[in-house]
Amino acid sequence: MLLESCGSYHNRAVVSAPHMAELLTERLVLRPTDPTYTDFIARLQAREGVDQFLGRLGARDERDVLFTVVREGVKVGQVGLVKSDALDGEDFELVCALLPEAEGCGIATEACAALTDWAFTAKPWPRIIACINNHNKPALELARRLELAHLQARAHGDETVFVRNRPAALPSEEL
Repeated sequence: MLLESCGSYHNRAVVSAPHMAELLTERLVLRPTDPTYTDFIARLQAREGVDQFLGRLGARDERDVLFTVVREGVKVGQVGLVKSDALDGEDFELVCALLPEAEGCGIATEACAALTDWAFTAKPWPRIIACINNHNKPALELARRLELAHLQARAHGDETVFVRNRPAALPSEEL
């Protein structure tokens, strides 16, 4: 599963995020990605499609939020919210990459849902976007499962921008 980035996600480095706590779901632990995970990140980076859809995995902006997805004590993927140059350049974009053995069992949905729920309680962002290549059927299906709304087609390329707006019950001014 690869959820693309239509912003400038290339040439990022893994940065530590000691200020973030782990996120727990029913089956997963989302751990802030740190520099000791370089071998794992290299495995993810080597996956077919990662360079094409995501570019180099890692953070480039201190506001980027990256978590390593762990299931039963094993690292199986990475999810994140990264500063995007798409649209007006003010959004954070949902990105996701999983190892093949983690695909097809709801891990991407569970991890991305936990991350976006956390972001709307911890960050003042009014929305989160996802840019998806129209030929990436698994990512399009993930956007549907996450109930991301179609926002617009990209003027260049073959991508669609999806959005999840902050729930009305969580005003951003209070954060």
